[in-house]
Amino acid sequence: MTTPNFAAANTTFGLNLLRQAHSAAKGKPVQVSPFSVRRALTMAAIGANGLTLDGFYDLFELPRGTDLIGVHRYNQQVLKGLQEVEARSKSPTTIETANALWLKLSTGGRYRFLPSFVDANKRWYDATVQDNLPFDDSTKDAINAWCDKATKGKISRIIEDLPRGSRAVLTDALYMKTPANKRFYKRNDTQGKFKQGDGTELDVTYMTNPNCEFNYHAGDGVQVLQFPFGQRGVFNYYLVLPDADATLDGTIAKLTGDKWTGMKSALVKGKGKFRIAPNEQEYSEDLKDVLADLGLGAAFTNAADFSLMCSDPLQIGGVNHKTYTKFTRKGFEGAAVTAVVMRESFCIPTTPLATFDITVDRPYIWLVEGRDEILFASTTLSPKEPGSFAAETDDEETSDLDF
Repeated sequence: MTTPNFAAANTTFGLNLLRQAHSAAKGKPVQVSPFSVRRALTMAAIGANGLTLDGFYDLFELPRGTDLIGVHRYNQQVLKGLQEVEARSKSPTTIETANALWLKLSTGGRYRFLPSFVDANKRWYDATVQDNLPFDDSTKDAINAWCDKATKGKISRIIEDLPRGSRAVLTDALYMKTPANKRFYKRNDTQGKFKQGDGTELDVTYMTNPNCEFNYHAGDGVQVLQFPFGQRGVFNYYLVLPDADATLDGTIAKLTGDKWTGMKSALVKGKGKFRIAPNEQEYSEDLKDVLADLGLGAAFTNAADFSLMCSDPLQIGGVNHKTYTKFTRKGFEGAAVTAVVMRESFCIPTTPLATFDITVDRPYIWLVEGRDEILFASTTLSPKEPGSFAAETDDEETSDLDF
């Protein structure tokens, strides 16, 4: 079988996830980390078999029968590349991940987790293993403490309760902090209005670059601008701003993997003015229904087959997902945690410069990528100014990434 294009598949999965989550949100902003969700679910896929495993392939936009070893190896290579690319920079981008398996105490010889499943998660995701747990409040507190530490305090809780019948929790955490390659300066701030998702106007401070050169494209109802993060041109913030006469819903509905690839390939060097409000955003959702609608439905039912994970039938009870992001004059900080809760089941299972003048004064889409890997994908309906924003100065020193 031909080796799949994992990068293209991951992009399509990420945009599918954003689009489906937006549809389910019914007018509320969404903010997902396709990177974290995919890694956590791939940990679960190690234990899947039969039609349930086919559902994971469909979800990840991979041909059925794809060797999961290739998926795991690609995930490792992507992470290693992102962590090493700026290691020697003055102000390197920080990318940290953590993974863990939390397994309930086996009772009466039942619900024993297979060594092959545990060992594969250790090998490919460096997962720590906590087993023989009581799955009471002490277990919940331990998972949340791990979450808090892995995200440097940005996400303090991922589990509110462990429902009756829960047998395992598979967790993935992502933390990212990166300086702006061409930062904004406070002296250039301007005041203006932002038309929120409900049509009302909000007074905002716009971070303003009055004379900038960025890659830019306008067409098909949107403006796309590539704002570089980090020192090596690997990390980028992409703004996707619908035209004033277009809608966010319509824009997101058309944002497929192929469409996004075409938008990026159409970017050309541009020069102009860029204004965007600082933004701090959080998101929390059980993605179970979203993922079921994207092809993983069987994994959440009694028809689930996780026979390569456990000695007795299991199904996915929930996919808890939380994200936190902050974009200010100096750069970007983001964190994400995904927790897959496994529960008992009941059956066997060079061109001229373009010009632009962008004021982000209406709802918009944004993505943060590292080497074409979508790390965060979001809609912003109303920007929220971070508490630390007013105290920022134009000090050039950003080596401590203190923003």
